[in-house]
This record gives sequence, structure tokens and C-alpha cells, in this order.
Amino acid sequence: MELTGFVDKVAKNKLLNKFSFGLKNIKDGETRLEASISTLQNPYQLKIVSPRLQEKIGSKEFTITADHQPGKQLTVTSSFQQFKFFFKHGPIADGKNYFAEISKAGVSFLKYDLNLTFKKNPSALNMGLNSQFDVNEASLFYPLFCNYGSGCFKQRKADISIFVDLVNKNALINKFDIHVNLLKDDEKVVELEVCTKHTPYKFILKAPYVLPKFIGQPSLRVEATHNLGQSLEVTTNFAKAKSFSVKKTSGNMREVKFNGKLLFKGEVTKGNKSFKQQIELANGQSMALTVSWKNDALDGSAVVTNDVKLNLAGNNVNADVEIEWDVSNPSDAEFEIEAKGTGRRLGQFEFKRKVDWNTNGNNFIASIIGKSSSEKGWFAEKGLNPVDTKINVDFDYNNMNLNANIVKVVAGKRYAVAVKNNNLDFSF
Repeated sequence: MELTGFVDKVAKNKLLNKFSFGLKNIKDGETRLEASISTLQNPYQLKIVSPRLQEKIGSKEFTITADHQPGKQLTVTSSFQQFKFFFKHGPIADGKNYFAEISKAGVSFLKYDLNLTFKKNPSALNMGLNSQFDVNEASLFYPLFCNYGSGCFKQRKADISIFVDLVNKNALINKFDIHVNLLKDDEKVVELEVCTKHTPYKFILKAPYVLPKFIGQPSLRVEATHNLGQSLEVTTNFAKAKSFSVKKTSGNMREVKFNGKLLFKGEVTKGNKSFKQQIELANGQSMALTVSWKNDALDGSAVVTNDVKLNLAGNNVNADVEIEWDVSNPSDAEFEIEAKGTGRRLGQFEFKRKVDWNTNGNNFIASIIGKSSSEKGWFAEKGLNPVDTKINVDFDYNNMNLNANIVKVVAGKRYAVAVKNNNLDFSF
């Protein structure tokens, strides 16, 4: 057996130093196996020659070539069944296009075409995603997409648009508008609208193949009317939760109703930054809700920055929740939530998330740090407990360039996805 190898210590490809390796096995004067791999020149090539391949693939020779044009495209071809994988990306107006296709003998089996757009000026931010995914019925992958949602499809289209008003705000954040449409073989299977540009705010979700399994109806519509410091009224088309309202009645009295029934009534006074309310439940049990806050609830600024603590005790539940946020400057803001305690379904539990983001010039920088654990429940039963989360994102929207790290540690096992200059890397 002959082995050869060469590694160029100076010249590199995208990830590794250039190299070439070879193997040759001769037995009784006959070449049984000859293999080589080389990345010294583009296209790179892997070649295997063996008589045993004839029976398996109909040829003694099997080759794979990879033509890589850094920053533009990658083409991988195979001599067996004329398999081809093609991927390219490049700029379009206000964004970037990504295109990938898998074909065999000139016939397309999977094809994905994605356009991402991003446009920002002093008054508004517009983002968009438009994609088309085609699957050939003869593809081995076709049955995989039949097991969820509306079932099998040959073509799926997605259209997502996001608008953020950088000038006008609601109580907490800038006004925004989100639209999502998902079609399978030209049938609309998901439609989402979230709008806070005007009152009432709207949340509309239509998913006739998914929602009935969870809420027993094909759509969910929520409308909210908010008069800062006076009232919040929420109405829905969900039979079990038709309405919810918080109203200022007289003086500093607040009245909370659910489905038209009074839950509790209490007085909020300046300087008295807490209240405790007994809640009677339908099963005859009662729970005590205690709420306190750092910044005065009658001061409008408390809406954009505050630290609120809640305790819910009774009916076999004892839970503490703390929510802290500062969105006084939407370009440099943070939000943190922590919940811990005991309950019938989760046992001892803990959940924490800290989110902060910053828009600095042409870059959007964000991080999410969190942990979660429970003594009981689905995640504990499946051995997916505890879970630690760490996410860092740095997006240059002028150059449409993404750098990100997503790390999950589940039950002590680390899973990570990294994006470096729009290139993916996985580690487990």
C-alpha cells in the first residue's frame, strides 16, 4: 500500500491549508484501490478507482469535484448519477439573494431562492424576506415535508415584510407593522398581521391546518385599544378569552375584568408602589397576588423603564417573577425577566432571560443570555433539562453581513451554530 501526502503551510483555502493526499493498494499485481483528494487547485477533487465499485454504481471510477468561488458560489458535482449541488449569493437592490439547488442528471429535485432586503432612513426601517422552495415529487426528501402542517407540497412561497416607524412611538416602543404570508402550491396556509401603527392594535393569525390542533379554531384575532394612564381593552375571537380590560374608574381606582367579569378592583396611589390582591378561583381555591414596582405607576416614564416584581401564592403554586426593562432609548435598550418557584406541573422551576440590543451606526448588535430548568414537565421527562442559552448577533445592514453565535447547553451537552461573515459553522 502506498500513501502520499502534502500540506501547504503557507497557502490556504477558505477554511484550511491547501493539501493533497493519495492512497494506492496493489495486490497480486492488480490495483484494487486508488484514491486521491486534492485542494491545491480549483476545482477541488476527490477520486476513487476500484473494481468493486462497478457492481455498486456501474463504474470503476467515482469522482466528486467542488468548484468554490469565495464570496460568490459553490458547485459540487458527482460522477455517480450526475448529482449536482449549486449554491450562490450576491447583492440585489437593498439586500442580498441566496440561491441553492440539488439536481440529478439535469433534473432539479430541491431548489431554494431567497431574497433578503433591508432599508433604513431617519424616519423608517423596512425589512423583507421573499422565498420560493420547490420540491420534486420524485425526490427522496419529498415525503419529509408531508408530515407537518398542511402536508405534502411541490412549491412553498414565503413573503415577510417588517416596518418600524423610527419617529413615532406607542407607550413602550416604536410603532411597527408585520405581515407574513405562507403559501403551499398557491394555497395560503399561514397569514399573520401585527400592527401598532394605529388604534386598535391588531394581531391576526390564520393557520387552518395548525391552529385547530391547539385552540380548536382556524384563526385567532386580537385587538387592543390602549389609552395611556386610563385604560387597556383587549378583545379576541377566542371563545375562552373573549375580552380583558384594565380601566381607571374614579381617582386612582383600577378595575380589571376578564370575559366581562370583575377579577379585582384596587387603588393605586402615588408613593405607594405595591398592592396585594386576593383572587378567587373557579375551583373554590384562592390565590394571593402581590405586585411591587420601582418607578411610580402614575408617572408616564415608568412605562419605558421600570423594575416590577410579582408573587403568586396559593392553589399549590408559589412563584416569584421579576421583570426589568429600559427602553427609554430604543437604540440602546435592555429587557430582563426571571421566574422561579414551585408549581404542580413543573415542580421546582427557574426561567431567566436577559436581552439587550444596540444600534450603532450601520450595525445592529444584540445578545440573549438565559437559563431554564424544571423538576417536572415535558423537558424534564425527555432529559432536556437544564438548558443554558447564549446568543450574540452583530449585523451590518449596509453590507448585509452577519456574524453570530448561538450556543445551547442541554443537559450538559453543548450545541452551537456560528455565522462568520455569512458563512455557517455547526458544532456538537
